[in-house]
Amino acid sequence: MKWATLVCSLMLAWSANAQLPCDHPDRIPLTVKVPNVFTPNGDGVNDLFRPEYNILSFDTYQLQVFNRAGTLIFYSDRPGMGWDGRTVSGVIAPEGSYFYVLEYAGPCESDRLTGILNLLR
Repeated sequence: MKWATLVCSLMLAWSANAQLPCDHPDRIPLTVKVPNVFTPNGDGVNDLFRPEYNILSFDTYQLQVFNRAGTLIFYSDRPGMGWDGRTVSGVIAPEGSYFYVLEYAGPCESDRLTGILNLLR
């Protein structure tokens, strides 16, 4: 039931926003929340690193995760795809700190977010 409520709420917000100009006072602003820890241990709770947002689609979206040596270990240009704690070659990444870069643009907003992500097993 919660999933249906969330989808309906997002669709209503998107539908209402699609009709409003960017500077309209009733426009719902884009919000993006990025977690700082996740636990890809297969228990079904917090197994993916995935930003949360209140928009159905982006004009552009790019999420990158780097290890402490600066090597790219995850990339996605699809907002619904999260990092499962494996490298691009499929190797399980070790527990530790990683650096993320999230760049996105919506109809009226865009941003570049960076930060530290902790992977716990």
